[in-house]
Amino acid sequence: MQGQLGEKLVPDLIREIAQKSSSGLLRLSHGKAIKAVFFDSGAPTFAISNISNEQLDDKLRTEGLVTVEQLERAREQAGKAHRLGPALVEMGILEDGQMRKLVCDQVMGIIMSVFAWTQGDYSFDERIRAAHEVTLGLSAADALLEGARHAADIPEVAEALVPKDSVVLRPKTSGLRLDTGRLIPLESYVLSRIESPTSVTDVGALSGLGEADAHRAVCALVAAGFLKLLDSDKEEDEDPAAREAEESLERVREDVIRRLHFSTSADYYEVMGVTRHATTAEIKAAYYHLAKKYHPDRYHQIDSDDLRTKLEALFASITQAYDTLSQPGPRASYDERIRKASGTLPHTPPANMPSTTPEPVASGPRVPEDERVPTDDLKTSKGQSGALDSSTRPQIESSGGEAIPSTGGSQLPPAQRAEHYYQQGRARFERKEYHAAVHLLREAIKLDPSRAPYHYHLGIALIRNPRTRRDAELHLARAAELEPYNAQIRVKLGLLYKEAGLTKKAENYFREALQMDPDNRMAKKELASGGSKSKSANGSFWKSDMGTMAKKIFRK
Repeated sequence: MQGQLGEKLVPDLIREIAQKSSSGLLRLSHGKAIKAVFFDSGAPTFAISNISNEQLDDKLRTEGLVTVEQLERAREQAGKAHRLGPALVEMGILEDGQMRKLVCDQVMGIIMSVFAWTQGDYSFDERIRAAHEVTLGLSAADALLEGARHAADIPEVAEALVPKDSVVLRPKTSGLRLDTGRLIPLESYVLSRIESPTSVTDVGALSGLGEADAHRAVCALVAAGFLKLLDSDKEEDEDPAAREAEESLERVREDVIRRLHFSTSADYYEVMGVTRHATTAEIKAAYYHLAKKYHPDRYHQIDSDDLRTKLEALFASITQAYDTLSQPGPRASYDERIRKASGTLPHTPPANMPSTTPEPVASGPRVPEDERVPTDDLKTSKGQSGALDSSTRPQIESSGGEAIPSTGGSQLPPAQRAEHYYQQGRARFERKEYHAAVHLLREAIKLDPSRAPYHYHLGIALIRNPRTRRDAELHLARAAELEPYNAQIRVKLGLLYKEAGLTKKAENYFREALQMDPDNRMAKKELASGGSKSKSANGSFWKSDMGTMAKKIFRK
């Protein structure tokens, strides 16, 4: 999404981002002024600017809250501009609540200022993410209302938002709605008076308000999506954004129903999409990934009680699984219950698995048959994974000379056969039979290349051999594409590039990992050990805001 302001104004851009629940960065430029607004799931969370009087340090000096000397010490301690506020709290100069209010006021000031722009360039980049210690906690609808109220006081901007000779009407109710903001009484009253297409010039007479007050209220209502302008040149049903929103809603509905159905028969590990050997960090990363997709607040615009109920039920099951597995005590108790419940599972291959090639158990821990990461829409029943015909594939020799059962029969779908290979490959890897593990994991990927865990564990197995590290890099990168919110994959890629001497690339992956999981110890450790170059004391401090990201955002 990019272009020039004019046909589209800032409220239109924010509304479009919110309707799609997009995350990323909206960059706006007008002359020498450059401003950027960060979005998470359609809601604005932070903003930065290259205008000197819109910086936090300028606000603090203007309001007499800090001295120049205190600011200099805080800058040295912060290292980056977006950490200036937290640094002042750590130094005892500001209270935490006071700092957060100041930062939110500063950010809102930047966002409000772009509503007054009717000219300039814009672009939206979904690839850019940033973690901020202080975020707005404001819905897109409320941001639109506040911005429009601010802009409506400027006559030429108000006329651009809602021309006085235009006609307004209530939009058709659709699956995704933006009209969830908090209206002031005057706006609520004006909205109640508009039941059919109404000329803007008639709104004052209908409501008994002055023309200026009525026009300001209509500007806010149109910006937030409570009202829309009647476009005589286009049919209302031809709105591509609305059509895309409806299609997006259907995809969400299908995904939620499928996932909820799966969770009713899955154990906690399957709900989280991790194996029984997953670390706490991996479980946390999985939870963050699922929360990004299924947290009910992400879909606050959905006008469907049935779907909201399903979302809440699904996320409740995810939260329950996370709460249990993220704590050692409850997790141990849960594992014990699973072991007791699965005590009847065979510890030897089923009858139709060739008895001459048993699964070796003496050289390492056995991975139970039900310890698999199921696909979202396909769950292998316990005890079924062994029921495979081994006659159609040659057996692979393990590092100890033992034959590994093959699963090339046609009785089961490819996804289930792939899962079997994956679990066998994981078991071989844990026994340090790396050559066999690589073969099995490659077979799993041939059958189902869409599973991130398959690529991830193959990458880990290949890293050990210097000759296959390029292949390892490709599989880890593919896993990162398939699971864009998995911090652990980024850490592994960072370590791989670090060992290869590609320091900058390694640091980028460690930073990405921290954005997804701020508590990731390995990423913190690697970035701390890498050292950081001191910034020039003479440079403009905003240039270090968000590190190199800000420099890219504000680049002409």
